[in-house]
Amino acid sequence: MFSAGQSERKAELRLLARRIGATDRTSAASAVLRRLIELPEFLSARTIGYYSAIGDEVAVEAAAVDSRARGDRTAYPVRTDAGLEMALAEGGFSLCRGPGGICEPALDAPRVPFGEIDVFLVPGLLFDRSCRRLGRGGGQF
Repeated sequence: MFSAGQSERKAELRLLARRIGATDRTSAASAVLRRLIELPEFLSARTIGYYSAIGDEVAVEAAAVDSRARGDRTAYPVRTDAGLEMALAEGGFSLCRGPGGICEPALDAPRVPFGEIDVFLVPGLLFDRSCRRLGRGGGQF
């Protein structure tokens, strides 16, 4: 649970993020994703967990396309009666709109145990130099 001060600060930051022009946001997001896919941790990963962007969060699908082109497994959360599980989004298992409008694999997509995921890539509205993320929330396991 966040304190009133933390919630107010997050609201201010979200407003600030929305004031960034679409061109600037797209350019910055592209530059970040290019740098990301060159990181040794990303290059050595063979199973990568992704979260779909919501609203104006930085989309990570370009990195997922790069991962699949290298032969990596890509997995996304899927909501089930048991909670969130990771499922493949490749080989005919594409993403579709799930509850809340968030893109996720189909319910019949093969599951990936959390322990098999080498790296998670999570979108967000803003990130600081310490890699702390401001996003939409709700993605807790």
